[in-house]
Amino acid sequence: MTSRTRFHEPIPFMNTFQIFRKSIRFFLLQPTLFNSAAVFLFSPYAILFFASRFLDHYVQAVVSFSTSEATHYSLLHRDIYLPKKTFLLVISSIFTAVICLPSSLTFSLLAKAAAIKAVASTYSGPNTHAQRQAASGRWTTWFKLLQMHLRELMTYTALTFVFCICMVMLTTFCFAPMHSRTGITWLMIGVTGVPYCITLANITILYNLANVFTVLEVDCSGYLAFVKAKNLLQGRRHTALMMALVSKIILKVVESIFECRLHRGIGICEFLLLVSMYSSVLAMETTMNAVFYFSCKPQPSELI
Repeated sequence: MTSRTRFHEPIPFMNTFQIFRKSIRFFLLQPTLFNSAAVFLFSPYAILFFASRFLDHYVQAVVSFSTSEATHYSLLHRDIYLPKKTFLLVISSIFTAVICLPSSLTFSLLAKAAAIKAVASTYSGPNTHAQRQAASGRWTTWFKLLQMHLRELMTYTALTFVFCICMVMLTTFCFAPMHSRTGITWLMIGVTGVPYCITLANITILYNLANVFTVLEVDCSGYLAFVKAKNLLQGRRHTALMMALVSKIILKVVESIFECRLHRGIGICEFLLLVSMYSSVLAMETTMNAVFYFSCKPQPSELI
């Protein structure tokens, strides 16, 4: 008997619910592997994130005490008005990013690679070329993911910098004559925040899918992975956006629970439970991106 490989058509337009259901199935099929990735590799990032949120309360208290309701700077002989809440949000984001950076560059990238390869092994089987590609060197994969993650960080930084510049300029030069500072704040958020959020969401889904290409395809990394991800998203962008939205909402729910318990007093068991929940959501998000990749690509199957 001879064996041959055929390719069957990709699943057309698998929706978000189907992807989520299939990801849950992978968790149930290989619970040890996925739970290990969540507990041992994603947990350090979750611990540092919650620790940064805990310390951020003290940082905001110090900054809030030393600043007025509006922070003023001088540029081109004009006063730049920056609302206090916006200023505190920028400080909080920078503080959290710095605290979580070591873990996001090490453990998180290894966790993403492990989760993506686990999905690949379930889809492709143990004796296929795709599985041999997925089993490439661990440190080579990590280095490729590190390069992609650094590009992602630079993109986010540049986008946030442009957003802050536009926000400050609009507030200072366009909305300065307005007397209502509350009206300025909300109008500024509407003019600059909506385009920023839309752009950020599209960049996020592109890099999420590019990470999957980087792990599963040996000769694909950097700009090539980004281009392939962009081409694969054509006609399926709404599904990827919905996936990202669902995962971010769940992460924000866990963060909100932590903030609520932090104000009322949180015990070690509650903290560990929230860390486990946050890590599991991160693992699920990576799994959903891998499932989305395979739902859009031809899948090889062995025929005897």
